[in-house]
Amino acid sequence: MKLSKQQIHAYIKQNAATAITRRAAEYAPELVSETNTHAEYRCQGTQQKPYTIHIDWEKNLTTSCTCPYEEMYEGICKHTVAALNHLQNHLADVIAVAVTPVASAPTQSERNLRYPLDEQGNIPFMLIKNDFVENFKQFGKQRNWGVKMENFNPTQSRIQLRVDSPYQYT
Repeated sequence: MKLSKQQIHAYIKQNAATAITRRAAEYAPELVSETNTHAEYRCQGTQQKPYTIHIDWEKNLTTSCTCPYEEMYEGICKHTVAALNHLQNHLADVIAVAVTPVASAPTQSERNLRYPLDEQGNIPFMLIKNDFVENFKQFGKQRNWGVKMENFNPTQSRIQLRVDSPYQYT
């Protein structure tokens, strides 16, 4: 199932009490892993050990949290709502890029493409990732910036870089 922001909003509305939804705004869950049908978050609650939230949307949207809320009450907890809100905002930031193979002669831009296509007509993400990270590091060295790869998720075609700049922004 393809997940949309509207489905997440409806799920929260149907499964969370209004007070829980308000309190969820106080939490900042951390995305631990993500696939096309699953996300796992970590969220610091009142206990020393953070809670783990699983969100699955392979067939239907389902959630679970390791906090004791679900054992004592009906509906979803504030940690789950916070994770769903993060996922909802995260979906808005996703930009999908697809390369469609062309049966006719390649255009000039296609001839200028530096990456070979795989059997499905897509550019292998690892090639783009390696090129991007290397070029960005060179760009950063020229400006005395520290560039470090923070997170790399090949299944979602995502790269997260950290850039330390000697400049201060006000």
